[in-house]
Amino acid sequence: MDKIELIDKEFDLQKIWNDEKYRNPCKNDMIPFSLAFVYYFYKNEPLQAAKYYKVASAIDDSLEGAKIMSAIMQ
Repeated sequence: MDKIELIDKEFDLQKIWNDEKYRNPCKNDMIPFSLAFVYYFYKNEPLQAAKYYKVASAIDDSLEGAKIMSAIMQ
């Protein structure tokens, strides 16, 4: 949870993707990616969606779409 809070407060995506203190906040990238999708498309909460796309993008070997969506949503 600490890493997720750090990611949520950081707006420099390059830091999130490269700095060790942000990397791998979850074991599975599909959980935050799916949460982001649900928040955006079904709950109409783009700020929460942006948060979870950033979290998904910080995971090694995450979907390339997570980085793209985090940049778009920001």
